[in-house]
Amino acid sequence: MNKDIIIIGCGPSGITAAIYAKRAGYNPIIIEKYMPGGKLPLAHKIDNYPGYTSIKGSDLATSFIDSLNENHIAIEFDEIIEISKEKDTFILKGRYKTYSSNAVIVASGTSDKKLNIEGEKQFFGKGVSTCAVCDGQFFKGKPMAVIGGNSKALEEAIYLSSLTDTVYVINKLSSLDGDEILVDKILSIPQIKVLNGTIPLKIEGERTVTSLEIENIDTHEKSTLSLNAIFVYVGSSSNSSFASFKDIFDEKGYIITNEKMETTVDGLFAAGDCRSKYLRQIVTATSDGAIAALSAINYLKKSVE
Repeated sequence: MNKDIIIIGCGPSGITAAIYAKRAGYNPIIIEKYMPGGKLPLAHKIDNYPGYTSIKGSDLATSFIDSLNENHIAIEFDEIIEISKEKDTFILKGRYKTYSSNAVIVASGTSDKKLNIEGEKQFFGKGVSTCAVCDGQFFKGKPMAVIGGNSKALEEAIYLSSLTDTVYVINKLSSLDGDEILVDKILSIPQIKVLNGTIPLKIEGERTVTSLEIENIDTHEKSTLSLNAIFVYVGSSSNSSFASFKDIFDEKGYIITNEKMETTVDGLFAAGDCRSKYLRQIVTATSDGAIAALSAINYLKKSVE
């Protein structure tokens, strides 16, 4: 039984798990599909992480990655597409390599959901985006829209209001459902126009986005907004379908664990946003990662015995 622990995902939960494993004398291997930090570098500002009154997502991500470097933990850039188990060994098939380990922590996070309306796919990257921090500057001074009424959507609308005079918030619910402090902030910014009880129908444009057709849910009245950028924040789904073991997922596709981050598969653990849980925040992700690492370590110790 080797002392390697493979961690899939280099967000807050994966990074924390790796640090705890390394400090316990194990050899964690982080496999990351895109970039270190998970979604942290994409966040304009984070106001609810202990130790910081306010911090840029990219700065917090840098501090997390610095912790990896200080502990001499390397990142393997690959995408895991399949996991299987042969006796006590997990076989992880990546796009570039195949890996094996006796303990695996899935910390692969989530992906943003799509609107699935006409024009979304056609104009993605041409005015349609899921990252205001990444793409907002390209549309500075032009009218924009944020789709969604959750805290993430409101945070991004506030950021975009610093770049332009008109930001529409298209929310299908009758009222905004983000944190109260964000709702109050949104309602105090004159550049932001909230359209509750409204759904997007169709995105139109030429080479880039020029308008969005919307519909009022109650009156069924349709109208068209002239704008140049649409940022979509309508929820997320778990990045964990590659772990196709029986009965480890809930009805929404998130991995089910107990409080020790253990799944029903011996040696397989899950942490962070990909896990079935009540709250998905940076602070809960780091907590999950620490617990998952300790559980993986205890599993390996018992297996050796």
